Amino acid sequence: MSLARPANSPRRDLVVVVVLATLSTLPLWLARFPIAQDLPAHIETAAQIKALWSGDVDANALYRLHAQPWPNALPVLLLAPLLSVFDGLVAAKLLLTLGVIAWPLSLALLARRLGRSALLALLVLPTSFDLSFSYGFLHFVVGKPLWALCLVAAVDVVRASSVSRLARLTLLLGLLFATHLMLFATALVLCALVIVVCSTTWHARLPALLSTALGGAPAWWWWVQQPPAHGGSTAFLPPLQSLARLWTNLGDLHEGALDALPWGLALAALVAAVVTGKRLPLTRETVVVVVVAVAVLAFAWLGPVRLPQVSIVAERFWSLGAALLALVPPIALSKRGRVVVVVAALLGLAVHTTELTRRWRAFSREEMGDFDALLSSIPEHSRVATFYVSPLSHWGRHNALWHWGKLAALRGSSTDDNFAWRDTCVVGLAPGMRPPRAPHLVDRELAAWDFLLVRGASPPVDKSLAALHLEAVTSTGSWRLFRIMPITASTTTTVQP
Repeated sequence: MSLARPANSPRRDLVVVVVLATLSTLPLWLARFPIAQDLPAHIETAAQIKALWSGDVDANALYRLHAQPWPNALPVLLLAPLLSVFDGLVAAKLLLTLGVIAWPLSLALLARRLGRSALLALLVLPTSFDLSFSYGFLHFVVGKPLWALCLVAAVDVVRASSVSRLARLTLLLGLLFATHLMLFATALVLCALVIVVCSTTWHARLPALLSTALGGAPAWWWWVQQPPAHGGSTAFLPPLQSLARLWTNLGDLHEGALDALPWGLALAALVAAVVTGKRLPLTRETVVVVVVAVAVLAFAWLGPVRLPQVSIVAERFWSLGAALLALVPPIALSKRGRVVVVVAALLGLAVHTTELTRRWRAFSREEMGDFDALLSSIPEHSRVATFYVSPLSHWGRHNALWHWGKLAALRGSSTDDNFAWRDTCVVGLAPGMRPPRAPHLVDRELAAWDFLLVRGASPPVDKSLAALHLEAVTSTGSWRLFRIMPITASTTTTVQP
């Protein structure tokens, strides 16, 4: 086996990948509110960082910014200054757009390093809007391209080691640590695998492995100097149960089969490309992409689904493993194969953009309404309690309506739940501060808050609200905002929902 030279794919192939990846982000810009569960919470964290940087008195009394380097910090640190220029959601969409476009582009570069056509990256477009995106994992979406680029850098240092290439691998791993801890941890192992498998001598392996180890230095410093809390538990799913949830953890965005169609088209195009393509000789790169793909899929299947203070762990890696599978077959695309790949990508893209745009616009119209106007009704630096009759929406999966109240942080307000209470967040509670308890629909518990934001309605909840000392402020979509009125001890009620 010998190292293969990168395929001489025309530069226009990379342009095609970028253009189609850019078109895939249209739903983000054609709907005000995307279905991305945790996204508002990350915007809240960025708003807290911006407030801390500006010396805001209330923010400095409540929060502190952890010393760097800190895992899962870079995206919100980049988002914070953007909030001075753009609307909070627009700023977050800019970062998401960058991550979605860079993901297939990074895999196109990896394909070329492996001697494949860059056009094969078009087949991974369905993996852009995956479980991690629908959950609103901003850091994971932004970190996926860095993860792939770490693999590219590992191949590069094996092919021709130099100071600049070694430094690039170290820098990319360090940036990935600051972007997402789980992606970093897997990339560290996978880069070592690439180096060991692709290198022919230990003289080539040792500098590359040293560069990889140096990329882990920020993580080592963080672990020693700012040891993370270990509260919580670790959980694994039985293997058969994990397989039964495969589609749910891969690309199941909403009811119906239309979200599966782009995946089916990509698979059919890959089969056609293999059948019509020219078989390439077996190389170390072929071996290493198989090893890496199997390792990622094995982790997605058998890895933990919960770690201390974080859940949905291994499930996120199904789409990464699926994307790598497109690069496994050692083929050179024929002219017919290139046409099939591009046509399949275009058809899948048409379905994807049409269906997501339709659903997200309906979600924005029916569930959210003029939520921006509702937020503007809350005075700055208010305390906002939240109550959810249900956080679910039939327009998408997961708790699509959870966290939206956290956008009040853009005006300096605080809610009864934010990520600063978790030790893994780059923003933490100030010394001596304790998280306030989320109130029940009871006057004496609501008295510590200025406003109550309610999502959804039901007869029991509406009856409880009517008995409380509340003043209706505004409503929109499925949301209602109430001002909490002062009460005296003699008028306190104990009505429960």
